[in-house]
Amino acid sequence: EMKLGDHVCDDGFSEVSPGHRRRGAVVELSPSHNLNCDAFDFDGGDCEPPTVNWPEPTLPPPLRCLVSCPSGAFMRHNCANCEGEADTEKGVCAEAVPGRHQFCCVARLDGLEDVNGGAACVAFGANASGCSITLAAMVEELRS
Repeated sequence: EMKLGDHVCDDGFSEVSPGHRRRGAVVELSPSHNLNCDAFDFDGGDCEPPTVNWPEPTLPPPLRCLVSCPSGAFMRHNCANCEGEADTEKGVCAEAVPGRHQFCCVARLDGLEDVNGGAACVAFGANASGCSITLAAMVEELRS
């Protein structure tokens, strides 16, 4: 208790702690009590609260998803309508503007009557709602 609020910041090393020695202009510090914490009210107000240097948050790199080619010209997938680069062999486009989505998703749709084999794969981007909710919204839009 005698060290709390004595106008000396007891932060673990102190000039006034027992056993210090002076050598010219250099003062050797010896260990003392560390009262520079919230529990001791930062040595009864003698110390400035320590600052925490949190690292700057880094954002993930923007995603550039591959998305299924849009429909057009009476075709389910017409890669000529892509906004970005197209891979007609795979039936996908690279998004023209990267970073619009947080997730890149791929899904297989079964039970399609107008598609050879009844199944198709789709590629799409999704935001915070995630792939499942975005896919459900896409399917609902196709049904309407």
